[in-house]
Amino acid sequence: MNSTTFGIYLYLVKVKEPAAPREIMRAMNISSPGVVNRHLQKLMDWGWVSKDVYGRFNMRKKVSFKGHLWLGRTLLPTSLLFFPAFIAFTAIVIAALVSHMLNGGTLSAPYIALIVVIVVLAPILLAEALRPRRRQPKEPLKL
Repeated sequence: MNSTTFGIYLYLVKVKEPAAPREIMRAMNISSPGVVNRHLQKLMDWGWVSKDVYGRFNMRKKVSFKGHLWLGRTLLPTSLLFFPAFIAFTAIVIAALVSHMLNGGTLSAPYIALIVVIVVLAPILLAEALRPRRRQPKEPLKL
C-alpha cells in the first residue's frame, strides 16, 4: 500500500465528518486534488471508503493491519504495547531491589546484571515502538 493512500485512509478515519478531496489535499499537504482523487478511488475500490451525494468521502470500515491495533480512531503498532509491560516489569524489579536492600541485603551480581539489562533495553524498546516506518502497515489482514 502506498504511504499517501494509507495517510488519506487514516485521515478519513480520524475526521468525524465526510471530507472533500480539496480539504484532504490541504490537510495532508498534497500537491493537487487529482492525486487525492486517485488514492480515494483506490480506497473506494477496496471498499474502505465511500462517497456521498455531495462528493465528500468518509470511512466505510476500519481495516485491521498486521502488527497494528486500533485504539479508538488511532492506529498503533502492537510493539508500542510492549513498552508499558516493560515499565511494569521494571517497577516490579525496582520494588524487589528496594525491599532486598531495606532488609539488609547487598547489591549482588544478579541484581546488577538485571539493572544493566533494563537500562540497555528500555531505550531500545521505546525507540523500536516509536519508529515512524513501523507505523505504516505493509498490508491489510485478510478477513
